[in-house]
Amino acid sequence: MDTRPVMPTTTVPSDKLARQTQQMDKAIRTAQIGAGKLNILKIANKLKFGTYNERPQKSTEVNKMITSFEMNGRQWFKEENALAIVIKSNRIRNLEDLQGEWDDADDLNEVKFVDEDVLLMASGQHRVAALRKMGEGYIGEKTALEKRSTRLAQSANPSEDDVEEHDAIRARLAVVLGELETLGTWSVKLYNQDVIDKEKLGGHLSQNQTLHVYGETQEEKLISKLRDLKEILDGEGGMDAFVEALQVETERVYWPWDPTIGTAAS
Repeated sequence: MDTRPVMPTTTVPSDKLARQTQQMDKAIRTAQIGAGKLNILKIANKLKFGTYNERPQKSTEVNKMITSFEMNGRQWFKEENALAIVIKSNRIRNLEDLQGEWDDADDLNEVKFVDEDVLLMASGQHRVAALRKMGEGYIGEKTALEKRSTRLAQSANPSEDDVEEHDAIRARLAVVLGELETLGTWSVKLYNQDVIDKEKLGGHLSQNQTLHVYGETQEEKLISKLRDLKEILDGEGGMDAFVEALQVETERVYWPWDPTIGTAAS
């Protein structure tokens, strides 16, 4: 029986895993062929998610993202928030213009593609879904504002209140139009599709992307939850589904601290 003092091993499993991750991080950096920006809501190319990560899209996460964008700004320009696109280099029209440093995001050049084929996305499905949903909201608001503005403008004898409302509508409409103009702008990193394989580097790239989610304040949590409940109310289940979801949320928040709600587990 060996009774000598036990000495630390030099082959710690966690260290080995860390070094493997470091090697894949290095391979990912080597596979990057460019960086730039584009308006993901205006490009003709369809965005395809799920090739490198089959994580399903969740409406609750989309609502959290929207709340984050509204409370903190979209912060599309941060390098850690860039969307990852896996693509063959010959599909990029201006690759030579996409080699700059990330010193100033405003200097990032727009990515231009030679075709309208599908773009393989390794990250960002909730970000993109949130931007699309916000865009739909702004379009609906734009339609309503323009309709009301036209009615006021066609009034034969507008009152002072009508004039004041009309001016306010025009001011808000200008903001909405500005939001629609820039809403989809986002920074991207481009990775060589000939290097990024689905099983190894592709999966690592997808998992390694920093999600654009901030630590939520109580106000942000409340707003996100109200959005979730509104979606349920507007869905197929209607009021019945809404009441059920509200009861579940109430039990989640108050049970077991409030003895009048729920039943204590044995």
